[in-house]
Order: sequence, then structure tokens, then C-alpha cells
Amino acid sequence: MTDQLQQIIEAKIKTICAAQGILLAPLKWTRIPFSGEWGISTSFFQTAADEARAAEGGAGKPVPLRAQEIANQVRDQMGSVEGVSRVETVKGYLNVCFETSAYARRVVDEALASRADFGRGAAKGQRLMVEFSQ
Repeated sequence: MTDQLQQIIEAKIKTICAAQGILLAPLKWTRIPFSGEWGISTSFFQTAADEARAAEGGAGKPVPLRAQEIANQVRDQMGSVEGVSRVETVKGYLNVCFETSAYARRVVDEALASRADFGRGAAKGQRLMVEFSQ
């Protein structure tokens, strides 16, 4: 459910950065840690650091400043995404907040469709050892 939204958002980010000539480093997504909100977050520090290293004579901008600029560009050009309530930038991070009602509906629909398999992870084909001690 969030994977689909994440893929859509990531595709938009890649398109925006490519149009701006920004060599985007791989994005690392984390869950938003704010109470009462569902969403995902990524930063542009690695992209900014890569740009700074590539700049001749160290003429690049400071990494935190450049990361914030990239995040602002992405936010300003992202447009609307179904299921996203807002997109904000904070200190080089791009925070994408999901619409609570739409997200909750997706969770319930997925739980009902999956029945007993809801929450079960994909098989990894590996042996697992479980230890118990007191």
C-alpha cells in the first residue's frame, strides 16, 4: 500500500531531478516519526555531497544548503499525488504525509482481502532459528 505511493513519488522525484540536471543518489526512505501522521521521508544530503565532491576546486555550495535547495525544487514541482495530503521540506528532508482517511481505508481493504495472511511477510527461503531463554 505505501510501496505503491512510494514508487509513484520516487518516479516523480527522479523525473524532476533529471529535468534539472541533478544526478540523484539512491533515495533511502524512512517512516515519518511524527505522532498522529502517516508518511515517508527522504533526504537529499547524499546527492548534495556528491555534487560538492564533483565541483572543481571545492566551489560547490555547503551540503546542508544544497540539500534544502534540492528538496525545495522537488516539493515545488511535485504536483499533486492521490493519497498525499501534503509535501513539506525541513532541513534537506522531503516529508510526504498521507491522507489519514485514504491510508486507513487502504489498510482495512488490504486486511480484508488478505484475510489470515495479513501482516505476513514474503517467504525468504531461509532457515530460521528461534532461541528462547529465561
